[in-house]
Amino acid sequence: MRTARKTNLIMPGLGYEIASMWAKLPSDHLSVALAALEPELKREHAYRLATLKDAADRRTHVLHMTGLIAGFGIALAMLGAAVWLGINNQPWLAALMAGPSIIAIIKILVLRRSGPDDIKDVGKAQSKVQPL
Repeated sequence: MRTARKTNLIMPGLGYEIASMWAKLPSDHLSVALAALEPELKREHAYRLATLKDAADRRTHVLHMTGLIAGFGIALAMLGAAVWLGINNQPWLAALMAGPSIIAIIKILVLRRSGPDDIKDVGKAQSKVQPL
């Protein structure tokens, strides 16, 4: 038989060991063993579901935080590039960096939403830029 750990965690599989010990007894005792085993199996199942939910919540949080950080970094870089291009007499490129493309990228990374209009707006903004 397994020994108890010092933590309060439910030890998976302990119920099966108890049931196998009861299986050596007559069949009348087996029904009692199965009735006693069912609550333990329910607790183990609830514990596993809670563990999976915690892991899924942690992954979702990391995904959203990564999107926020990436969106902030890209927005800062694009705005910095727009200022630098504006100072160096490239107003159309600066407008392109600070225009609809930054809004579309932020919308995709931070809000996790994208629509067909976002790509069309970026394409329109890029087609309006005229070479010098």
